[in-house]
Order: sequence, then structure tokens, then C-alpha cells
Amino acid sequence: MTIEHRDLFYGRKTLSVDINSDTHTASIRIGTRDPLWLHPRIPGESTHLFLEAENVIRQRVEEKGFPITLRFDTANSAMKQWILVQKDVLGFDIVEPDDPQAYRLTVVKTYMPLQY
Repeated sequence: MTIEHRDLFYGRKTLSVDINSDTHTASIRIGTRDPLWLHPRIPGESTHLFLEAENVIRQRVEEKGFPITLRFDTANSAMKQWILVQKDVLGFDIVEPDDPQAYRLTVVKTYMPLQY
């Protein structure tokens, strides 16, 4: 199994992205850095880190020449709200369930190689 792991940091947030080249899948985890006093809050942290993770995934898609499907889920209230507000801007293929009252949301997005 070939898994590439990257840790990304911005403001108080951290995002880990794992790409499995064997299964053509990716996953992310978003968290908060400690100690908080060392890392000031910056508006748009989650979106910034997600876009960085997308760049990492897109780079692998182009290098490998095959699609990679990102899947992640959360039960965190703030992250669920972020997903529902940003879903169209960030181009999520699937958000299930599409309900802010749901306990957990699952997001799926597939990255395709560019057509030349």
C-alpha cells in the first residue's frame, strides 16, 4: 500500500491529507494546533487549508494520470456549517446528508486528470 501523508498548517488550524495511490483515494483531517497562544486565529483558515490540500491532491492526479476521490466526514458543528456554506464554492460532488441538523456530514469530491 502506497500512502502519501502531508501535514499543512495555517493560523490555528492544521490539516492532514493522506493519498492512497493503490485505491485512488484521499482523506483529510482538520484540527486545532496547540498551544493556541502560539498560533493566532486567521479568518478563513479551514478554506485556506482545504485549498492547499486540493493542490496536493491535484498534483498527484496529474502525476499519476488517474482520478482520486477525496472522502471525509465530521460531526463538528463548526465544520458542518463550513461544509454547507462552502459546498458550491469548493465543488463538493456529494454532501450527505445535506442537513445542518444531521449528527455527521460526509463529503465526497473526485479530482480528474486534465484533458489535453
